[in-house]
Amino acid sequence: MKKTTFYTFIVMLLYCGMLQAQTTKGRIMLGVSSNIGLSPETSLVQPGVDFVSMGFSTVKYKSDAESYADDQNNVSAIKFAPRIGYMIIDNLALGMDLNLSFTTLKYDDDDKTTFNSYRFGPFARYYFTTPKVLPYVEMSASFGTMSHDWSGWDEPDKYSTTSFGGGAGLAIPVGNHLTFDLMAGYHSFVLKDKADNSENHRTVIGTLGFKFGCTLLLGK
Repeated sequence: MKKTTFYTFIVMLLYCGMLQAQTTKGRIMLGVSSNIGLSPETSLVQPGVDFVSMGFSTVKYKSDAESYADDQNNVSAIKFAPRIGYMIIDNLALGMDLNLSFTTLKYDDDDKTTFNSYRFGPFARYYFTTPKVLPYVEMSASFGTMSHDWSGWDEPDKYSTTSFGGGAGLAIPVGNHLTFDLMAGYHSFVLKDKADNSENHRTVIGTLGFKFGCTLLLGK
């Protein structure tokens, strides 16, 4: 039964793909996406996806040693990463990405640490029109800030963030207004301390990965 449902879903997608989404001048692009390996800054906090999401999890530290006491951390996170674009000519969209992330870790001793990140920046996507799917290439950049605070600190540590990325993907049309997107690409992320950093110390992370999501195309 499950296999039949899955195959039926695939056939429906392929059929809907014949109803080609139009990437013509003047259309507005709205989208959200999640990343697998394309969001390296999350490795500095907790792993997760980067689109509209909320979550709560626990992290437990265990050992069979007699003198070891189990420890548990509670993690809560809210992440929001929409985008808006405009088709300035046929098949070429320019727009802006927004990425907000708020993560809190609470420990057994009631200490708490928080990571808050705010980033925004431009992107460009070019579609190649084919009969059933829409291959595309994309480039993006973002700039922002990240703060790290701990219980008892007088003030949080603050960092500037810069990222650049690009890749190639496929957009599968579902009717005239919606596509499901899958992209493979590279992402470079730079984290730099804002205070007492005359020698320009920074963390640079390069990542290969996949991005998937959906795009809504508004207008005629």
